[in-house]
Amino acid sequence: MVRGQQGKASTIILSIVTIVGLGAAGAALYVEEQERSKRVALEEELTVVTQAKDAAEAQVDNLRQARAQAESELARIKSETDRIAQELAQAQQDKEAIQRELAQKSGEIDELKQAMQQEQSSRSTLAEQLASAQQDYQTTQAELQDLRRSKQTLEAKLKDLTGAHPVELEKVVVKKSEMNFAGTQPDTGTAVAVGALEGQVLVVNREFDFIVVNLGKTQGVSVGKTMQVVRGQDVLGTVRVEKVYDTLSAAAILPDAKKDQIKEGDKVRTL
Repeated sequence: MVRGQQGKASTIILSIVTIVGLGAAGAALYVEEQERSKRVALEEELTVVTQAKDAAEAQVDNLRQARAQAESELARIKSETDRIAQELAQAQQDKEAIQRELAQKSGEIDELKQAMQQEQSSRSTLAEQLASAQQDYQTTQAELQDLRRSKQTLEAKLKDLTGAHPVELEKVVVKKSEMNFAGTQPDTGTAVAVGALEGQVLVVNREFDFIVVNLGKTQGVSVGKTMQVVRGQDVLGTVRVEKVYDTLSAAAILPDAKKDQIKEGDKVRTL
């Protein structure tokens, strides 16, 4: 009787131990499965983060490349803009030089015409002067042809740079003045200091602030020489010679002059 009860108790205990063991094993398996699931989830999340990082780095590289290309293009555009600005400035200087040359050549042509008209009274002298005038006229025409070709080249260059119609250079008309064939002014009876020269303003260009006077190499005028512009007793200002021909000179109006008051016919005298 006692043994039978002990055997039942042992069976019950064994069953309990078995159940507990199975429970513990099941719990262990459950815990392990949970850990494995967490690990897999973390690995997947890490993979996603890694991919996102790689994509972000690739995007950053693309942005850097785009920025470098933009900076390179900006530098190229700036260089091209500077080049065009320099060419435009040079074209403007060429235009101004051509306008001054046209004014000077126009003065020489008018001077030759006046000289031929004034010297018609003397046949022998007229023949010599006419031959010289014709030679000078041909030289002037050749120089004018060169100026016209330079003008056409300048206009074509300006058209290429601006895409606009060619710029028409202003024609300067030289007014006739009373002077002999050598280019000196007639005697007016005005007292002049020893060594000083007196002449007359033939052309006033207010756009570029210069005048043309009837004094040149023949009268001893040289580049850099200064003159006063006068009208009666009034001194209108000072000019400096920049270009000299035989009987004409082009002089820049200096800042101290009353440039708005200077006009054709005013007197000039060397300092």
